[in-house]
Amino acid sequence: MKIILINPPSEEGQYEHDLMSIPKIGIGYISAFLEKNGIDCLVIDSKFEKINLDEVLRRVEREAPDIVGISAMTSEIHSGAETARAVKNLLPTCMTVVGGAHAISIPVETMEEFPQFDILATGEGEYTLLDIVNAIKAREPFDDIKGILFRSDGEIKSTPPREWITDLDSLPFPAWHKYHRVAPFYYVLSSRGCPNNCAFCKTILGKKQRKRSPENVVDEIQWLHDRFNVKKFIFQDETFTMDSKRTEQLLNLIIERELHREMEWVAQTRVDRVDENIFMQLKRAGCNLIEFGVESGNQEILNSVNKRITLKQVEDAVRLAKQAGLRVGCSFILGHPFETKETAEDTVNFLVKLNPDNISIGIMVPIPGTKIYDMARKGEGNYLLTSSDWREFVKFGGGGLEFTGISRHKLEIMQAKAYLKLYLKNYRIIDFIAYAYEHRRQALAAARKMLRF
Repeated sequence: MKIILINPPSEEGQYEHDLMSIPKIGIGYISAFLEKNGIDCLVIDSKFEKINLDEVLRRVEREAPDIVGISAMTSEIHSGAETARAVKNLLPTCMTVVGGAHAISIPVETMEEFPQFDILATGEGEYTLLDIVNAIKAREPFDDIKGILFRSDGEIKSTPPREWITDLDSLPFPAWHKYHRVAPFYYVLSSRGCPNNCAFCKTILGKKQRKRSPENVVDEIQWLHDRFNVKKFIFQDETFTMDSKRTEQLLNLIIERELHREMEWVAQTRVDRVDENIFMQLKRAGCNLIEFGVESGNQEILNSVNKRITLKQVEDAVRLAKQAGLRVGCSFILGHPFETKETAEDTVNFLVKLNPDNISIGIMVPIPGTKIYDMARKGEGNYLLTSSDWREFVKFGGGGLEFTGISRHKLEIMQAKAYLKLYLKNYRIIDFIAYAYEHRRQALAAARKMLRF
């Protein structure tokens, strides 16, 4: 029994945001778990390797797997489905399994829209894939496998949900050795799940944060350093500092093993889960960038999307982080419910005032499974869903959502101008040139929009 796990290729014309320079951690975890259980499993991370579908199919044909697993977010689901269709044409008996954010968010709709998927996993993939493999090997039905949808006699059947994995320390570290090239940095996931309930975000790993022990996390960091000579990594936790006591223990272990002298790293968290002391600890432990999801510079907007933070908390967190010697990243969204020109300008002015080192400014995407998606489908919140093409559901260059309070075109102009204002009003000319070069394709598209306007 052979399995190939695939992160599907980027489609032509996608922004560089979609061309990942970091390998996808989810399929790395599943591959490691299957390998631990004696199953031959290969990984093809198309975006990380920057390969197209033809190259993916060449490898699939050479390996002739019994199962192909595909992980896809909403904007990637068409590429994932096209990959599954091509695999089916090449190997008609190969079983195709889809997982990832889109499939988990709207499982029935995904199976109905894309008949090339045989099975859909509705939760964490480690034990689910193992059960699927064992069922196929034993020629047993899928009815007793928790957490899947599958096709049977022309119908789509579903099974009860699978319990979340509680002992995360029992999982092997991601199988980075199965990827076809070395990454400049890697993800580390020290917890799964998010208890927050922001209107624009779909939590696919549960509403409760499940945590690995600090010792297990630091063992992985040590392993990355010793085996792969990794010098940089990113904590992919939704809120790294959610549990202050655990965070302190983890940071102390990093320092005790002197990994802070060998590695630098990035974490993301909330502005209401930090203080001066934690920033100083982060700095001592080798963190060189802390990222905050700010989302808006207007308090009423923040309240409306259930962000549960204040603008003062944002200002205090950014100021204290900078004082501790940390670089700061902030992400913002334009196009919140009932967004107007005035509230969007509040956001632009606020981000210029904060002057973070790194910034991301996206246009609202109605991700399936979120409150924003439900509002858009109903035409609420000054939203109008204008496309059912999931490829349009991206923060940069998408077009699946229109806004009746302020046009999408005007939001895109403000998005482009926000980057300009941040750098030029804060006299960061060199930073502006570096950013424009790194994101030159996006910068060119933004310039064209401004000229049209």
